[in-house]
Amino acid sequence: MMRVLVTIPHFYRPSSEVGYSSETDNFQSRAKIVSTCVAAIHQTCGGKQRVPTYEQASPELTRANRSIRAKVDVVICTAGKDHLIESLATAPFRHHQTEADPRLLGYECHRVLADALGAYDYYCYLEDDLVIHDPLFFQKLRWFTQQLGEKALLQPNRYCITETGWKHYVEPIRRSAESGSHESTSTVVEREFIGVNLKFRRPRNPHSGCFFLTTSQMRYWCRRPYFLDRSSDFVGPLESAATLGIVRTFVVYKPDEENAGFLELLDSGATSRVLGRALLEIR
Repeated sequence: MMRVLVTIPHFYRPSSEVGYSSETDNFQSRAKIVSTCVAAIHQTCGGKQRVPTYEQASPELTRANRSIRAKVDVVICTAGKDHLIESLATAPFRHHQTEADPRLLGYECHRVLADALGAYDYYCYLEDDLVIHDPLFFQKLRWFTQQLGEKALLQPNRYCITETGWKHYVEPIRRSAESGSHESTSTVVEREFIGVNLKFRRPRNPHSGCFFLTTSQMRYWCRRPYFLDRSSDFVGPLESAATLGIVRTFVVYKPDEENAGFLELLDSGATSRVLGRALLEIR
């Protein structure tokens, strides 16, 4: 069975000037969002899945999706007392308390991942408002790595649901014509998957608020001199923890617009304020 470690940076402190969803004054809504993030990991990829069987006189329950489910461990990293741990639903997780600068909590997650090196098949970082709904999420990641090698990393596209019912992908995928591509790497690669020709593109914006690394990828990143340097060079410290290290280390792709949903996750904290932020202007 695939073994997966998921680390989640979690911070909550209400603010009159809301810049991030962790600063909203509605703590109940925020607690529900974080609880949904954790529960979905177990319900979609882990062991909290079952199906009734009628082989005996009365129906019983048995494990479902046994051939594709993973053994999942979730660690939530917090800073001081600014969190909602006591208000979260009962989905299993381990609380990793720190006294770190809240803006650098993501790097505490990196440390947890590094300390567990060798014990898991995937090492994951996930912002606390992201929700995985795809039961084949990790199988798709593994397939992509088999196709392009360990130096290539596939990032999911984030989406939110608008008030008018549209599924809206948060970051642009394609680059403008004048921006060119990174280094000498192909901008687009194509592969066939279950009879469909898929495209994967070096994205205009590599940020997804998360990453998912194999053991080999995690080990390679840990050996880089910038690992745990706590840099804020990519937009800010929160965005850098999710994205800067991986773009320094790997060739990052996302599913192209034509098949954006091949690998995706729901950004349940995304609102109109997110759509207007500087992330959308990155070239």
